[in-house]
Amino acid sequence: TNPHLKDIDWQLNAVTGIPDQDGWIKLGRESHLMIRCLYADIKQFDKLDASIIRIGQNIIELSDSEGQSISPSPNLSSRMVTVKATYKCRISPFEFGIAIGKQLQSINVSTPPTLGDRRPLLIKDTSVVGYSLSFQGLRPEESLVLQTCGLGGRRKIGCGVFVAQSAQSAEAIN
Repeated sequence: TNPHLKDIDWQLNAVTGIPDQDGWIKLGRESHLMIRCLYADIKQFDKLDASIIRIGQNIIELSDSEGQSISPSPNLSSRMVTVKATYKCRISPFEFGIAIGKQLQSINVSTPPTLGDRRPLLIKDTSVVGYSLSFQGLRPEESLVLQTCGLGGRRKIGCGVFVAQSAQSAEAIN
């Protein structure tokens, strides 16, 4: 791994592919690994161009990277947002809503989110639970701050990362 990637703020935006029944994503020639970072840090990821990485017994070849700026969108969604549970390892929708409300207040986002499906995630031997979240009718500055900062934790594995959606697809994610 690139030791410098630990020192910068980045988020795994998405890995495109076809999900299978075992929780894996089948990759093809059109699959993409999307990472969100500050423009000043993008050079750190250039070092991954044309790299070969191993995930378990699978080998993946990365091609050249290309950059793209975020832009305001009134509708954003995240497939899974996680927060730390204060009681045991399960988090109720109520406790999740309180934690998200505090984070939204700290980044000055007043548009209320729509809570979606409960989503489990297995990380090593630990089960983590989160929820999908979507926003509709965001002001431009709210949209940019959510795309830049995200919500919750585990953004380096794709949780809490918000992407632009049409109103219909934001509802479908939930």
